Amino acid sequence: MLALSNNVLDGSVPSELTRISTLTTLYLDGNGLTAIPTSFAALSAMTDLHLFNNFISGPLPTDWPSTMALINIQAYNNQFTGTIPTALLQLPHLSTLALSNNLLSGTLPAAISNTTADTVYLAVNQLTGTIPTLASKIASLDLSHNQLTGPWPVFAGTQVQTIVLANNLLYGPVNTTGLSLLSTVDISNNYFTSLPNFTGISLGTLYACSLSSSFRLPLHGCGSERERKRERESEREREREKRRESESESERERESARNTG
Repeated sequence: MLALSNNVLDGSVPSELTRISTLTTLYLDGNGLTAIPTSFAALSAMTDLHLFNNFISGPLPTDWPSTMALINIQAYNNQFTGTIPTALLQLPHLSTLALSNNLLSGTLPAAISNTTADTVYLAVNQLTGTIPTLASKIASLDLSHNQLTGPWPVFAGTQVQTIVLANNLLYGPVNTTGLSLLSTVDISNNYFTSLPNFTGISLGTLYACSLSSSFRLPLHGCGSERERKRERESEREREREKRRESESESERERESARNTG
C-alpha cells in the first residue's frame, strides 16, 4: 500500500509509480495534483485507486485491461474531460466507480449494462444522451446534474437501493415496479409524468424520496428545449461555482502550508 493522502503534493503523478507491479492500494487523494500517467495497466495487482479531491485535468486513461484487479476507483472532484472509457466499466472485479464533479462529456457507455459495479456515481458532469439498460448488480446510482435525456431507465436487476437522477432532462412515466429494496429516490427537476409505484416497497425502508419540480407539464406538450437547456446550464454553473470556491479555499490552505513549511 502507498498512502499519500491529504498532503501538499502538486504537479504530475510520477510515471515510476505505475511500474510497481505488486502495489495493491494507491491513495493520492486530497492533494494539488494536476496530471496522472496515461496508463495504470502495469498495476495489475492494484485493487484501490483514490485520486479524488485534486485538480487533475485532461482525459481519463483508456487502457484498463481485464487482467487488472481493480475494485474501487474514486476520482471525483477533479477536472477530468472527455468521455468515460468503456474499459473502465468492463473491469471484471469493479465494485465502485466514482467520477462525480468532473467535466466528463459524451454519452454513457453501453458497458454500463453489464458492469459488475454495484456503486456508480457520475453526478455533476456534462453527460448527454439516453441512459442504457442498467446492469443487474447496480445498487446505488447517481447520475444527477447532467444533461441526460429520454425516458426512465430500465434496471436489469431488482436490487437497486438508491436512484438519484435529479437535474436532467428525463421525461415520461416513472417505473419502479419490482424495485422493492429502494430506500432513496431523487428524481427532482426533470419532466417525468407519473409518480413512482411504491407497491411492494416498504415505507419503513424508504427514507428519502425527492420528487420536487419533476412533474411539470411543458407548454405545447413538449416544452422548449432551449429553455430546458438554459435552466440546466444555470444549475450546473451554480454547482461549478461552489466547486471553484471550495478548490480556491483548498489552494489557499496548501499555499499557507507551503509558506509555513
